[in-house]
Amino acid sequence: MIKSYDFNNNREYHTYSDLNKYLMPEYHNCLIINKKEEMIESCNDGKIRIWNFHSGVLIKTIRVADYYQLKYFCLWDDDYIFVGSVNTIKIVELRTKKVIGDLNGHNRKVAYLTTIDLPKYGKNLISQGLDKDGIKLWTNIENDSL
Repeated sequence: MIKSYDFNNNREYHTYSDLNKYLMPEYHNCLIINKKEEMIESCNDGKIRIWNFHSGVLIKTIRVADYYQLKYFCLWDDDYIFVGSVNTIKIVELRTKKVIGDLNGHNRKVAYLTTIDLPKYGKNLISQGLDKDGIKLWTNIENDSL
């Protein structure tokens, strides 16, 4: 179960829960896309859920990996998110709500993802694997993967 709060009024705004609340995952990562009024959530059940932020209605559930394999995700733009899994980063197209590709290169679970805009090189993705797997800079993503 996920709850959003209106901190100005010090009240709960909404509760987001699918029908099987007893099997809900232990942890969640959330991101709100204001333009589409969607909340995207990844969790340790291997799925991404996309909710209407204001109504709390579940729009779509996307299976991305096996149980306990999703750790982190980040928004690329209004059209794509990157989801860290085991040995790979999954690319999810928000328009179709489907996994459309992989970025391979880690030896362990991808624990962190973020975008970085470098003036000389443009927009890139940075990922970090668990333990000694290291940090990777992914360049030319739009040309190669999207």
